[in-house]
Formats: sequence, structure tokens, C-alpha cells
Amino acid sequence: MNMKKFPFIILFSLIAVACSYDTLPEIPKPIRYHQNPAPEPPVPEPEAGGSIPVVFSGSFGDVIATRAGINNGQMSWNAGDRILILWNGGFNYAGASAEGASAEFSTEVNEADTYWAVYPSSTEASLDSKGFSVTVPDKQNGEFDKVNIAVASTGAADQNLVFRNLCGLGAFTLSRNDIAKVEFSSLSSDALAGNALLSIGQDGIPSVTSLSSPVKSITVVPATGNSFAAGTYYFAAVPGALDAGVSFTFTTSSGGTILGKAIATPDALNRSEIRSFGTLDNISTADVLQLSFVFGPEAGTKETYDPQSKWPASAGVEGLTDGVTYTYTLDGTEYSFHARDVSGDGKFSWRTNNTSGYADCIGMQTDKVYFGLPALEGFRLKTVVVGQCRRGNTDNGEDKVTTAGITNRIPEGAEEKSYVAGGELQSWTCWSGKKDKKVVDREFRLSGTEAKTIYYLNSNTSSIGLYFAHLVLTYEKTNNN
Repeated sequence: MNMKKFPFIILFSLIAVACSYDTLPEIPKPIRYHQNPAPEPPVPEPEAGGSIPVVFSGSFGDVIATRAGINNGQMSWNAGDRILILWNGGFNYAGASAEGASAEFSTEVNEADTYWAVYPSSTEASLDSKGFSVTVPDKQNGEFDKVNIAVASTGAADQNLVFRNLCGLGAFTLSRNDIAKVEFSSLSSDALAGNALLSIGQDGIPSVTSLSSPVKSITVVPATGNSFAAGTYYFAAVPGALDAGVSFTFTTSSGGTILGKAIATPDALNRSEIRSFGTLDNISTADVLQLSFVFGPEAGTKETYDPQSKWPASAGVEGLTDGVTYTYTLDGTEYSFHARDVSGDGKFSWRTNNTSGYADCIGMQTDKVYFGLPALEGFRLKTVVVGQCRRGNTDNGEDKVTTAGITNRIPEGAEEKSYVAGGELQSWTCWSGKKDKKVVDREFRLSGTEAKTIYYLNSNTSSIGLYFAHLVLTYEKTNNN
């Protein structure tokens, strides 16, 4: 029996409601961001066709119900809109003859008891011994006419196809122009996408009988280019209740900023309704914020990441006794790093274009240097990933170890260092000087931190210090914000 499958690309969505800090989205830790891969070349479509000329009449039987004031109203055809028609043993396409609420679709079919139709025609669908199936994809592109999957069926004696919406629809608005990916997830076991086996009732309304290959998240990427333009986008999901709520994750085109939003309030995506989740692509609405600062080896030229030439060169900077604040601009936002050398020797520098066996990096040559991490209003620091890079000296073999931790302040005089909970000293192996520019991620999971407070990365090994090529900092919004 012939079966037909085609790719269906759509786009994905965002959210805004009450938050629960026990169910925050698990943000990934992409140290290196890879741009959206080039689209694969189109797969040649299987042979379509029939031998019996027929003209179907197509119309929409649903008025799109909306929430939050979005009003798309009655659907209508554009001239040339294509539908996919399937029957037992074959399939074919047909284009709308004209624009309007109804249109004629001329095509050729083979004799069958029932004909099934899907719009848009790029939707992946099949007809086999189990019945009629349509795939709700987990990769979408946000265009309304692509996410509004509609299906219809008609008997052999009736050429009237009345299309009704299959999915629950979501809408979100982007205020920025640098969002490259949006991921929408269920906080429970609720499936949002997959291959749906359908039944169509006497009233023509489709329902999902079963779902194979279920997926709990939908990813939305731009149809073209590396980022979305500011505006409103749509996504489609298998209709159903979302009793535990949902989460959203937004990634910028640089990969340096990831915004997460968790909504534990029970919700639902109802068939033929649009649920608006509002605008959530800015820091003020995020529950979780992840920032990736690259110092090397991916940094490229120092000028790219240090446009004002504030960071010290490889010779180091003296006069750090009182501390110096450096600015790093990431996705249009400035973040401040406060460095201080309590010995006054100035053994702190940004080392670039290194040839002696370690990656481009921040070098803290002694245990007297404290590197202050950005303090954010309304957010507390939760996780610190340190991309530790190798030392270049040939005498630093595997038996050479540095220790590093995160202090809650810079000690004065003979005062002992005080470490944040979860930021206690870790021992990290150095490497011999083979010039491989190795970088290894080390992670601190912090607790008891406070918003708008500087915490300091520090080595406790005077003879080695600490060298790192990147930092990935995850912040969580405080309860009172």
C-alpha cells in the first residue's frame, strides 16, 4: 500500500504567567553556539496522481476562536493554495482556483470510498491499514499559514471538503531582533507533537485517537536567516490540557544569552483556539538568565570583545589594589567584572594570541587575584561554569594541581577566605606544555546567593593561579521580583 510523507515546517512559541521557582526550565549549557544549519536540500516527492478527473469544493468549517484579543476570524483561501488529497492506495495535490471563503480544487484521483485532505499540502500525512495520520511537527517556523493544520474527508459521492483545524494554536510576540531559537516545553508528561492517528466525527471535527513518537517540546527557528524579526509568531500543538504548566527558552543568535520562563499554572491548548503568551524575550520577564562570556579560544581578536581596550594586555596590570571594573557587552547589554589583586602585583591579564601552549584566556597568576562576577538586579547567581584552560609551562604535568572556588567577598588583611555554599574549593589538574590549547569545563552549583551581589572567582594556589577561556553564568530571578 502506498503511503505518503512530507516535511512540515512551522515555528514555535513563548509564554507569560505566574512562575514557580521549583519548576524552572532546565537551561542547557552551550559553551559554543552554532548557527542554524543550512537547510537540507528538498527530498524529491513520491509520484502523485490519479486517473479520474474530479473537482472538489473546499471551505473552512471553523471560525478561529481566540484568547487575549487576537482575532483572525474566518479562514479563507488564497488563489493557488495547495491541499493534499489521499485515498486508499494513492494521493494527489490540488490548488485553489480563486481567493475566498470557498474555492474549487481540480485534480485527478482513483476510485475510492473516502477521500481525505490536508492543508497545507506540506503537512506530513499518511493513510494505511491503521487509518488516517497527520504529523504535528516538533520543528516549526512561526508562520500562521504553516501552523494552521486543517483536515477534511468526504465520501465518493460527495466532492465537498469542509476543513477543520486539528491543533491548538499559540501566539507569541518578540520585541528583539536577535532571537534565533524558541523552545516550548511541557513541565509534565504532556505530549505537544508527534504522529497523530485521527478520527473525524459526524460533525466533521477531527480528534486524536492515538499519538506515536510523542514529543514534549516544540522548537521554533526562523524560516530564513539566523534570527527572527520583531513581531508576532505562531505555533501548533496537539490539543490538550497542560496541567503542570509549560516553560519557554529563548536563545539569541550569538548564543551568548539564553532566557528561560517557567509557568506552573495549569493551562491548555484547545483545538481551533489561539492562546497568546505575550512578550517574553527580554531579561525583565525571564525566570532564568544564562550568559556565556567567551575570552578564548573562540574570542577572535581582543578588539571584538574589548572595544574600549579596558581589559589588560598579557603583561598584566599594576595598581589593582583598589580594583578595576571591566565591561563586557553581550547582545547589547553591558556586564561588569570587578577584578582586584590584594597583593598589588597586578598579576591579572587577558592573554590573547598565545603560542606557549594555552588558550586565549583570562590569567589570574596568583591566589591574590579576585575576579568579581556580574551582580544583577533581581537575579541571584546559581551556577558558574568555568572553562579552565591549560598552563603552558612544560613542568606543569598531571601532578600539578590548582584549586579554585567562589568567595562571597574579598578578605581584608589576614582574614580567611569565605566561600559561597557550593562554591567551595575544587582541585583541578593542570596539563603539560604540549600546546594543544585544551579547555575543560568545571562547574559550581551555588546556593544561598543573593541578588545584586558580587561573588568572586579565586584560586587558592599561589604558584599556579587560575586561567580560564570562558564563563557560563546562570542566574535565577529572586522570589520578590
